[in-house]
Amino acid sequence: MIVLLGLFLLTACSSDTYESEIALEAHWQCDVQRLAFAELEDMTVEFESRLAAEGVTSDRYADFEGALEESPDLRAEVLDAYDQYCVVADD
Repeated sequence: MIVLLGLFLLTACSSDTYESEIALEAHWQCDVQRLAFAELEDMTVEFESRLAAEGVTSDRYADFEGALEESPDLRAEVLDAYDQYCVVADD
């Protein structure tokens, strides 16, 4: 039982799990369309503050971007999160 719990926690905390990054990316893609920035660096500051708020380092996010380029499944997860957050279903 303890071994199974340890294995579960190890899997849940794996570096291959990008739950925070998926949500961050999906929300950013949606929100950035609605925001106005006086300067380009203002957009960078906003994004970096979102990274910090989620506890995601720049290196971790760079790893996520690399994985995103390589994985159609990961891109599909971002798209799904984007749709859930940003796209309003027609009634």
